[in-house]
Amino acid sequence: MLVLAGALVLASACGDADRIPVPSPAPAPALATLDETQPPTLERSSLCSADAPPLPRVDRVTSTDVAFLRRAERFAIVSAGMGDPRGAETAAFRRVLASDDAIAGFLDLVVHGTTAGRLYGLAGVRERDPERFVALACAVRPLLGPRVSVREACVVPDRDPWELVESVGADVIRSEPHWDEQTWSDALEHGELDLVGGSLSRVLALGRPHDRAIEHAAWIAGSDGLAGLQPTVASSPDVVGAAAVLGAGAEAVRGSLECVLDAGGRRTCSYDPQAAREAVRERCAVVIPPGVITRRYDDGPWRRLFVRDGHTCGVAVDDTVWCFAMDRDDVPASAGDAVIGPGQAWRVDGDAAPLP
Repeated sequence: MLVLAGALVLASACGDADRIPVPSPAPAPALATLDETQPPTLERSSLCSADAPPLPRVDRVTSTDVAFLRRAERFAIVSAGMGDPRGAETAAFRRVLASDDAIAGFLDLVVHGTTAGRLYGLAGVRERDPERFVALACAVRPLLGPRVSVREACVVPDRDPWELVESVGADVIRSEPHWDEQTWSDALEHGELDLVGGSLSRVLALGRPHDRAIEHAAWIAGSDGLAGLQPTVASSPDVVGAAAVLGAGAEAVRGSLECVLDAGGRRTCSYDPQAAREAVRERCAVVIPPGVITRRYDDGPWRRLFVRDGHTCGVAVDDTVWCFAMDRDDVPASAGDAVIGPGQAWRVDGDAAPLP
């Protein structure tokens, strides 16, 4: 188990080559001698015959989500991972899946996408039109690259893309049409995912219950990844709160966060992400020291702070009302993915309860 103490030195969270400092899994024996300049060997598949069918002729669609996935450089298994709190690819996939012309969009991805884009296309076809899946998967197989970056909870390893289509693992999930939600939930918690069995496309579409804690931790940590969970002072779990930063005279408002205002109306807030750190310990095998995180925010300026329904909120100088997120479930859907991380402000709708 890796213990982080003090400052972390991490790569930028914006690139696909990000790595969280946890031990990488050993490569599968089948990949040990893979020549990365050549397409993956095609003899392992029990799904496809030796002669691949041709890909259909498909026009590109105008959807911005399809265009985004068409050029995707990584394939996500979790909605959000450490250092990748927005999960942009998964969100785009789910919007295409819910659209009226989903099949056209997914066929576009299969035919015109990058390797990751083609995998998103196959996943969408597996969900929306499973009878066409095998023929399309076998047709596109020779066109898949030898490796693809895969967004997992803690790392972004490179994998053979065909293993995501048709896994040869001993515990790979092979679903049945009659499976109910509980059967799916049990299988997804322990089994290996692939597209043939339907498990990987289902996770992309709906997520997995046991991923929720690490996805929440990724939201708390923000784009800084594990560094975003480091305490301001690590020596004690309760040493530095927002009021202490501005001195004994500052009056703290304690709701979902502890926040105070300085003389200029700028706020400082503190929070203790214990649950997020526990999720990282369990999923990523990384221990982050306990302690409060205190941050100064550059929004506002604010006239005053108050607490509503347990949330810490504020009245801005233009008399608009905002609340400050501590949990991603606090944030209304109307805010989209603009609000990432504790303390970020979202505007309260006009029909909210009157100010206290």
